[in-house]
Amino acid sequence: MSSLAFFARHSEELAIFKGVQGDAAVKLPPTFVSIWSHDGRRLANVQDAGVLVCDIEADPGDMKVRVMDGSSSLCRNMAWSEKSTWLLAHRPADKDKEKAAAEDNHLMVWDPSTGSLKLSMRHPRVQRASWPVLKWTSDEAMVVYSTADGHVQLFDGALSSTTPLATLPVAHVTCLEWAPMVGGLYRLAVFSAEGHNDDLSVS
Repeated sequence: MSSLAFFARHSEELAIFKGVQGDAAVKLPPTFVSIWSHDGRRLANVQDAGVLVCDIEADPGDMKVRVMDGSSSLCRNMAWSEKSTWLLAHRPADKDKEKAAAEDNHLMVWDPSTGSLKLSMRHPRVQRASWPVLKWTSDEAMVVYSTADGHVQLFDGALSSTTPLATLPVAHVTCLEWAPMVGGLYRLAVFSAEGHNDDLSVS
């Protein structure tokens, strides 16, 4: 990027600045959560309209803002894939049962460049310590999923199928972390609530 981009959030608006001088390039309605992509090119926000993604590299007057399909203002947990190809969020159920939706209690993954929903799967609860429950390798070739019942599944990083490539022989998982790839192997640290921590190699 040619200049430093940052945002200022308060009760009345979200202001996005490009550079340390001058007025805000874009002003948006108030947000509940905001998170930068790893490459610094996009900013994801949760607003009343749902999950919005701003393309920061665009000229201020042409900055694109997309609403992610099926998103909700209820989303509070968000995360980006390692190369910022995908945006992940968890949509909890509305406390008002009359506002129940099919996407409630689901993990949702979007293509932020189009706003299209790539993946949606049920995940009834999210613990702060274990978020994000989907984690991509540094090259995004694979993604690991810590299921709601504490198991571990591996998927193609492009999410081309909802069928897991493998289910790892571990249970009661509370946290996952990929190590840097060495010698063509992906190493995954798995932390268990029972104290049985493992270091697994995945080819």
